[in-house]
Amino acid sequence: MTQITTTPGADQAGLLSSATSWLRSQATALSDKAHAGADEQARERGWAVTNQAGRLGFTTRSYRVHDPRFGRLPELTDEPAG
Repeated sequence: MTQITTTPGADQAGLLSSATSWLRSQATALSDKAHAGADEQARERGWAVTNQAGRLGFTTRSYRVHDPRFGRLPELTDEPAG
């Protein structure tokens, strides 16, 4: 009689990994639904919407205005300022 043994640790690790992935996808979907209105308003106003990792698999949002006056470096000249 042939006896086949499996290691329960490997099966449990795979199950835990699958459960974690499923929970993370559900949390992300819930975050997307919760932020949908604010994301839409921000995009209509020309703002950048950035997704960031949050706690427990949920995502957070960061909203930023695209203003051409910001983010530019002054041009360097040989003339002294003033």
